[in-house]
Amino acid sequence: LELTECGDDADAIVNLSAGTRIGDTLFVAADEALSVDRLVRDKAGRWTGHRRISLASLLPLADPEGEVDIE
Repeated sequence: LELTECGDDADAIVNLSAGTRIGDTLFVAADEALSVDRLVRDKAGRWTGHRRISLASLLPLADPEGEVDIE
């Protein structure tokens, strides 16, 4: 995995609790985080194109400052 487009990349790898693959796109989430990380598989087979997506921008959260147990 190549996580290069976020300032705090380690959080995307450590403490993963959810993940799914849809075609050449991989979505992973850290336990109790407020975001989902998306990676895209390139032609060489590497997971790159890292993008962190805030759950609060997609869903109404009961406590946008709290943690989400995504699993």
